[in-house]
Formats: sequence, C-alpha cells, structure tokens
Amino acid sequence: VERVLKQADEQLEENYKLQVKGISLQSLVEKMAHYYKIEPEDLKSASKERIVTKARRALCYIAVRKLGYKCTDVSRTAGISTVTVSKAVSLGSKLSEIGNIKKQILHD
Repeated sequence: VERVLKQADEQLEENYKLQVKGISLQSLVEKMAHYYKIEPEDLKSASKERIVTKARRALCYIAVRKLGYKCTDVSRTAGISTVTVSKAVSLGSKLSEIGNIKKQILHD
C-alpha cells in the first residue's frame, strides 16, 4: 500500500510541475510534430496515417492527463471532436513511447 501511495504522490508531483511550466497547446503541437517528424498541420488534419494517428494520440494524452487541459480545448486546437480527443487520451496512455516523449518534450 505504501509503495502505491508513494507512486501516486510522485505522479501528482510530476503533473503539478508540468502544469506550472505552462506549456501552451500550440507549443505542444509543434513539439509533438517535431518529435514524430511530421508537420504541425498534419496533427490538425483528418489524416489516418499511422504516424499521424500515434502523434495525435500522444498529443491528446499529454495535453489532458499531464498538462491538465480540457478535452474541449484540445479539440479546438487539434480540429477534432471532443469524443475523438477522449478516445485518443485513452489510447495514448498505451503508447510505448510516452515515457520518452515526456522526457524529450516536457523536460527540455
């Protein structure tokens, strides 16, 4: 039980530090596009390409779960529906590269 509580505290602390950092959604879009080697406009497109879909899922997950943005804000910025953002958040949490993205994008 203590181990789980310690992990939860560490996660809350990390999320708080990221939120205080104040990364804008537009900045996150640009950083995510750079990470995945695509254009920022691709994230806002209806593209179904695998790399764009992964980038969009990662963007939604990090924006909502790590930076505390609302799905509606991400929806407006990314040009996708709120329902799609919500689904992408869930699917984004399963991406293997999320830890690496957090290190490279959020902690620079």
